[in-house]
Amino acid sequence: MMKTIKLTTIAILVLALGFAMNSCDDDDSTTKSVVTFAQESYSTTTDDYNPVTITLNLDPEASSSSTINVALTATGGEPGTAFATSPSMNNGLIEVPVEKGASTATFTVTPQEEGIAYDNVEIDFEITEVGSGLKTEGLTGIYSSLLIENTKSTGRPLPFSEPFDECDEGGSGELPDGWEEIVALQNQVGTAHWDCSARGGIQVNTFSGDGSEGDSSQVWLVSPRVGLVDANNPVLSFDADRRFETDIQEYDVFISTDYNGNNFNEATWEVFQPGVDFIESNDPEADNYESSGELDLSAYSGEVVSVAFAYYASGSKGGSHILRIDEVEIKEGS
Repeated sequence: MMKTIKLTTIAILVLALGFAMNSCDDDDSTTKSVVTFAQESYSTTTDDYNPVTITLNLDPEASSSSTINVALTATGGEPGTAFATSPSMNNGLIEVPVEKGASTATFTVTPQEEGIAYDNVEIDFEITEVGSGLKTEGLTGIYSSLLIENTKSTGRPLPFSEPFDECDEGGSGELPDGWEEIVALQNQVGTAHWDCSARGGIQVNTFSGDGSEGDSSQVWLVSPRVGLVDANNPVLSFDADRRFETDIQEYDVFISTDYNGNNFNEATWEVFQPGVDFIESNDPEADNYESSGELDLSAYSGEVVSVAFAYYASGSKGGSHILRIDEVEIKEGS
């Protein structure tokens, strides 16, 4: 009889303990807030560099202040370079603060213009850990993503070729589509211009008959943007003919990776010395076009470039000269 009573007592205690544990679990399920991403995915473009707000829902409202750890992985761009987060990421994690009574928690991702090349940037988020008063329910709502779609122009494709066919044999015609003349300094008679040449191609001829000291010229011919994004061994070639030697620096060839057609003064222009050396090697008394051959552009692989030919003339009678350019080509080298 005693044995039966003891067994009955033990059974009652086990049932009571199980009931108590179930009651605690029930209490936890009603007091802990379930954390989920508000959206499965977000998107923006490189036309908009404003912060993107990523929202986490809390249901019910948070019973106390807490935190949510979100892991971040990215392709197409490096964190801290292609984009920044707030709060800042640390060892691949963003610790998102949660305020007591809040029904949402947020963090932001801000694309960085200078850090994004020409690929899309894809960022994946995962809730990996939650603080006190919070919980997740399996895999439900713990993943989200952000796509930064790259809308930057990758320029004209390779091979790019400009034979200046718009110029006729009489020396008339207009600049080809996408080419631009920029007059940085005009002389008093307005002769600093790139015009079609009767000898083919395009030229600058600032001779006016009577120059005057201090009346100088500087005029640039800028190519369309050309894409070297996928190029392995890009090369530049062009024909040039210069006429008459002067006592000043006469020419430059520049390359820019950040000129967009509207920021001439702010863009970075690097002297492309092989192009300058080639022009200067042309005999100014021979009056003949020569070809540069293939000039290495591999330093600009992965970029979008503009090529510019700059002409300078002084105001003295001995400061004017002629520069002709033709058959500009950018392609993969042989």
